[in-house]
Formats: sequence, structure tokens, C-alpha cells
Amino acid sequence: MAKQKLDIVAIVSSNNIAELLDEDKLNLIGSDCVEQFEDDFASCDEYFKTIKDAMKIAKQLAGEKTTPWPGASNVMYPLIATACMSFAARTYPEIVRNGRVVQTAVLGSDPTGEKEQRAKRITDHMNAQLLVEDSEWESDMDRLLPCLAVLGTVYKKTFWDEYYRKNRSIMCQPDEVIVNNNIRSLETAKQITHILYMTRNDILARIRCGMYCDIEEVLADNENVKPQKSIFDGGTHTPENDQVLECHCLLDLDDDGYDEPYIVTVHRATQKVLRIYRRFDPENVFANDAGKIYRIDPCSYFTPFFFFRSPDGTWHGSGFGQLLLPINATINATINQLIDSGTLTNLKTGFISRDFKVKSGSNFSTPGELKKVDISSEALQKGIMMLPVGEPSSVLFQLLGVMIDAGRELASVSEVLQGQALPQNAPATTTLALIEQGQVAFKAIQKRIYASLKSEFGKLYRLNRLYLDDYVEYKDVLQTLIISREDYTDQDLSVIPVADPTMSSDAQRLARAQAMLQILPMVPPAGGQIILRQWLEALSTPDALIEAILPPPDPNAPPSPEQMQVMMEQQKAQAAVAELQMNMHLKAQELDLKSKQTDLNAAQVKAQIDEANARIQKMFMDAMLEKEKLQAQYQVDSMDHSIKAIEAAAKVASVENEKIAAETKRKVDSIE
Repeated sequence: MAKQKLDIVAIVSSNNIAELLDEDKLNLIGSDCVEQFEDDFASCDEYFKTIKDAMKIAKQLAGEKTTPWPGASNVMYPLIATACMSFAARTYPEIVRNGRVVQTAVLGSDPTGEKEQRAKRITDHMNAQLLVEDSEWESDMDRLLPCLAVLGTVYKKTFWDEYYRKNRSIMCQPDEVIVNNNIRSLETAKQITHILYMTRNDILARIRCGMYCDIEEVLADNENVKPQKSIFDGGTHTPENDQVLECHCLLDLDDDGYDEPYIVTVHRATQKVLRIYRRFDPENVFANDAGKIYRIDPCSYFTPFFFFRSPDGTWHGSGFGQLLLPINATINATINQLIDSGTLTNLKTGFISRDFKVKSGSNFSTPGELKKVDISSEALQKGIMMLPVGEPSSVLFQLLGVMIDAGRELASVSEVLQGQALPQNAPATTTLALIEQGQVAFKAIQKRIYASLKSEFGKLYRLNRLYLDDYVEYKDVLQTLIISREDYTDQDLSVIPVADPTMSSDAQRLARAQAMLQILPMVPPAGGQIILRQWLEALSTPDALIEAILPPPDPNAPPSPEQMQVMMEQQKAQAAVAELQMNMHLKAQELDLKSKQTDLNAAQVKAQIDEANARIQKMFMDAMLEKEKLQAQYQVDSMDHSIKAIEAAAKVASVENEKIAAETKRKVDSIE
């Protein structure tokens, strides 16, 4: 069968890409997604086993104990529960402060103030959107914090719900969002699977509204469907609550060799694909000059929240459930041993002799009751032998105290953090130091939560930009306001949590504000207003009441005597600064003139040196010319002398030749 190919235009425009694919292709995609999900789930087995045991202790699910005898003590010390409740109680007020969870920061310059006004509108709208219009967000955040403290990892899924036609940001436990435990980040995960437990009616509703494909096998009664066990409560989900797997994965549907990000919705029992939808925005598709796609930035739906990152480098984090589980189990065992020992001590047990003549059956006596027997006291004493049982061990009791202290230290559940014992008349700085020391570990956790919330709010910002109506009315505390979708198109704005990651509790904030109050008499009135406002905000005072207590200054009001004194001191300081600046300016000018004079002198000296060098060079050249002239004259004189010598020698030779010729002639003549 030939491969079925789709173009990117059809993929982007389709609301359900599964309707464009044939059945064989869909069956292959469904089976691959389910197989990858099962592999990822298996990689988390050890983590799921640990958090299941921890959740059992955190929820105080004692059950019935049959050892060392039926009905033995089975007390569960609430160490994990106390640590989680303490963490949630301190963290939640930091996330939702004075009815706000979001604030908007302006990036870059804003000379006209337009960005600041837009940021205020976005801040008001998103706060109303999360805390007023969305009934899920605040309750999910309230559930998220204790679950995070126990499990170590929790997710928020932020998405546009096609069925309910609204933005949603819901909490998901780690057994609902399945990823491979060996990944480094969600961006590098091969597949992210969200398990949706849906009734047949839920599936039918989405089929009829056009979200899912109409597949008969999904809605038919299937006897082979096995009930799915829940990790935490040990219960089951009946076939009426089917598992629908929403798989965020990569597929190559346009057959260009590059995998695109998609969301594949699969019915787990039948492995039938219900829906395929793109997981990217069209503007985030990048292609080269030849039209070939080389990058697609996928849309992120899940925001992970971590308590502690796992020390072994695996994906899932660690919470109090993993950290305190061994200590809590030891404390439980120690307490139960002490109680069982006390039970044995209080309720004696032993043996009765066969020769002991007494009515068979159990004989219990109430306090103060004396029963008659038909045997002598000596026979009574000899016929019964009680087993020797000691008192509960004091060493075991001391060990219990050591383990409880170790667990509380690990959980940072100190008396100061719980608002209990504190030295009387302790300075605010001392209290602040104790609180900060006790919350060193919690500051790192708060910063991780802060980063996750910032990521979640960024996703909501994107959804508002894509799906918000052009103009939307929303209600504030006292009025109805309007926000436009255009406000969310500005890239120079960043939505961040209103929480302060450096503050992990109201007690810490209040202690710092009280420390600032101690220096209030030493600061000017303007600074005193700031300190008082900070103190009132630390007391969680409403903004309206703060404005009533500390109204903004009247620009037309005359200055107070204190302000006049401050203004005079400022004027004196400004005059002194101006005089100092003038003196520095004059000194700088003087130094500049001296520098210029020095430069001029240096230039003159340099010119003189250059002139001297030029004269020396001229003298040297003249000497060289004179030398050449002398050499030439010497050569001429030498040549004249040589010529004269040659001429003289020639004359001598001529005379000699004439003599020889005459002599020769004479001899010839004489011969003749």
C-alpha cells in the first residue's frame, strides 16, 4: 500500500486530521502510541510504588493489623501529613496575596506610559479570569500544594478546551501524566501521555460535537476491557470509565522526513484513534528557501511542579513522601511496639495447669471484684503461671524521640515556623533570623514553584491572544472593565506571579517589616511612608484601607516644617555639590591648559631636534659630495700623470727606434 501523504496546509486547517487518514494508517498510529505509553509507564514503576506507600501513610490509611496478634496496635504517626500541611499552609498565602495571583512586568522603555496602562489591564483581567471566572484554578492550586509535598512532582495542564469553549488550567497527578522517567525535560520527551478517564457519555458528546471520530468499537460494550487500577487508592475504574490516552508525540504525516508535533487521542482498550490535532502554531513553522521545513516550535501544554529534584537525575522529583517514608515507617513500628508492650503488661497472659480445678471458659473480673473459688490459695497459686513481661522499653522510647526529631528537622517543621515557643521580648531581627534559618530549604522550593507559575501564566497569556474575543467585559471588585484581545499581542509584556520567591511565609515578611519599623525615626517622612506601607502590606491589609491610612500626598499642600528642613538641607547639599563641581571644573581646565602647554613645548623641542637632524644630514651629504669630488679629481690627476709618463716613454722609445733604424741602415749600407 502506498504511503498516504498530507500537505502542511491541510494539516494546519484541519480540526481532526484523523478524518483525512485511512484506517490502516490510524491503526498503526494508535498501536504505536499505546505501546510507547506502556513503555513509559513501566519506566516509572519504582517511583509509583514509593509514592503509593507514602500516600498511604500521608492519608493515615492504617487498616487492620494481624501481627503479632489480631487487633494489634497499628498507629500511624502523622509526620508526613504534618509536614505537608505545614508546607501548604505557608505557601498558599504567598501564591494568592490580597486577591491577586498575577502581575505584569513591562519590558523595554515606555516613554508614553502606554505599556504600563496595558500591563495594568492585563493584570486585572488575568486575576479576575483565574480567581473569579475560573472555578477550577484556585481549588486545583489548593489541592496541588499538599500533593506536591507528598509526591514530589505534580503537573498543570493549560489548554483551550474545545468542548467547553474556554481556557482551562487543571492539576494532574503524576499517575495521570505519563512520561519516561529517564528524560531530561518535557521538550525532549518522545511522548507525553495524559490519561483521561471518560464515561461513554463523555465520548459520545465529543463525537457529536465533531471533536472525535465516530467509531463503533469505542462505544460498544467490550467484555475484554479490564478494569484499570488506580495507583493511590487501590480501587478500580469500571469499563464505564474508559481510559482515553491523549498522546503528545511526533509524527511525519506529510511524508517529508521531518516529524511534526501532534496530539493523538487514542481509546486505550481498542487502540482506536479518536482525534489527531496539530501541536504547533502556523507562525512557528520555519522552512528554508526550497520550502523544506527544518524546525517547528511545539506548543507546550504541561507545566511540571517539582518539590525537590531527584538526586539520581531521573525526571520525577522527590517529596516528603519519599524523604520521610523510612523515618515515618520506623516511628510507626516503634510506637506500635511500645503500645503492644504496654498491652501485654496490662493484660497478663500465661498458662493454667491441667490439675487446676476451675470452671472452664474465660473468667474476667471487673476492677474491685473478688470471685470465690473452690480450691485452696496454695493450689490456686501453683495452678496458674503468668508469663514474665517487662515494662515498655525506655530505650525504645528514647529512640522514638530521636526519630521524631530527625523527621521534624528534615521536614523543617520547627516551633518558630509553627508560631509556637519563642523567647519573650525577642527582637524582630532575632525572630527574622530564626525564620530565615528554618526556611532555607523552602526558599529553593518556593523559587521552583515561582518559575512553574510563571510558565503557566505564560501559557494562559498565549491562549488569551489566540482565543479571547475582540472585546471582553469582566468584573472587578467595584466595577466592570473591558479588555481587548489586542492587549495580549504586545511581546514587551511578561506575566509573572505576584508571589515573592524570596519570601516564603507571612511570618518572614512581617518580621522584616517590623525590623524596618525600628529605623522609622531615623528616616525622612517620604521614606517613613514607604516603610509603613510595607508593614501594612505584610499584615495583609486591603489596598483600599492602606490608601485610607496612607493617602497620597497633596501636590498643592504646603510643605511641613520637617520637609522644609529637609529641603534646606538638600539645597545646602546641592550648593556644596555645585561648588565642588565648579572647583573640580576649574581644576580640570587648569590641568588641561598645563597639558596643552606641555604639548606645545614638546612640539617645539621636537621641531628643534628635527631641524638639527636636518642640518646634520645636510652636512653629511655635503661631506659625501666633497669626498666624491676629491676622489674624482684624484682619479683625473692620476690619469694625466700616467699619460705624460706614457708620452715620455713613447718619445724615448721613438728615439731608440730611430737610433736602431739608423744603426741598421748604416750596417746595411756598410754591407753593400
